[in-house]
Amino acid sequence: MQTQTEKYVKVCADCGLIVMATNGEGKDVCPVCDSIKFTLKPLPEKLHCCYCKREYTLEQLQKIWTTIPFYNAKDNTFYDGCYGWD
Repeated sequence: MQTQTEKYVKVCADCGLIVMATNGEGKDVCPVCDSIKFTLKPLPEKLHCCYCKREYTLEQLQKIWTTIPFYNAKDNTFYDGCYGWD
């Protein structure tokens, strides 16, 4: 059963990272492992930054981003920008 805040994201079936690239034919491709296999995964209610470990609720993140940056489905982490964006 899907809750009101539950959201699904398309992630690489091989490495678990969120889709962020397309190939020359306009098809989704993982920029990390070059896989073309993807799956839909539900986002958990709480995620944390892979570097600073700060925890966020899914509701907080949905107010900030439409796509959670550098989301990793294998360990439910993402990058919150704590070290900057350049």
